[in-house]
Amino acid sequence: MADGKMLPGLNRRSVTTDVNLYPLPRVDATNKSDQDAILTLLPEYRGYPSFTTLINGLRQQIYALPREQLTHTTLSEKNWFHYAARTWDAVKKSQLMAEYNRLLH
Repeated sequence: MADGKMLPGLNRRSVTTDVNLYPLPRVDATNKSDQDAILTLLPEYRGYPSFTTLINGLRQQIYALPREQLTHTTLSEKNWFHYAARTWDAVKKSQLMAEYNRLLH
């Protein structure tokens, strides 16, 4: 967040820890709509960017992260299906699923 340029006061000099935190304001159902804000000359002052602005900034930062490969080799559709089948077999044979199935019946 310190590199996201969303909040100008946060930068690498002011935030020395490596905490991966992105605080969001509480979503309030009574917030005024954008059309209500158009009726006034200045939008309502909150002291922080709007929820929508912060969510868009968070989304952009997540999309900008480098993607990690799922496997150490190239994953083809055939390999993916093989791994998915093995994973599903492991889930079906797990004790947790057996207990869950027993509780359902």
